Amino acid sequence: MRIFKSFFSNLTLLLAVGLLNGSASASNGAAAIGITGLTFEQSKHLQMMKEVLKISHDLIDAQKPTALGQVTPKEFLEMQSTNSIVIDIRREDEWIKTGIIKGAKTITAFTDNGEFHVDFQEQFFALINNPDTPILLYCRTGNRSGMLGNALIEQVGLKNVFHLTDGIVGWKKFGHETINYASN
Repeated sequence: MRIFKSFFSNLTLLLAVGLLNGSASASNGAAAIGITGLTFEQSKHLQMMKEVLKISHDLIDAQKPTALGQVTPKEFLEMQSTNSIVIDIRREDEWIKTGIIKGAKTITAFTDNGEFHVDFQEQFFALINNPDTPILLYCRTGNRSGMLGNALIEQVGLKNVFHLTDGIVGWKKFGHETINYASN
């Protein structure tokens, strides 16, 4: 993508230089975009090319694949203060053992033998009212939340998914508090 952006930026420059050749008059439109010495017609053409290139940049950005966001405990806290949904995807025995992050929803994603939990999908999508809402996932060490986060992006099409890279272990290692888990 950077190659395309560089190409389009260079193309803009080449067009501007080409338009400057042989021109002795300046127009207000060209001066407004920072280029002097253009005729009015050249200025209009340059402005049109800049708009076309902006649309091209936007299209390239829109086609970038979404990647799972990797967040540290500090970044997790910052994001948690927004309208993010925090989900602890571990099992109940793990929640009891270590506690959970305050404000987290608890939904088991994987059984103790590593299979996808049958209730996860229903419970997860009951929480997600808007696909643009940031989703913050965590597990014990970041492995399960990483796999699940990638699946939510690649297979479900969610675009705003993040996970705590070192899980609850990293969270506690950095001295962050957890609260006791209370079953429903």
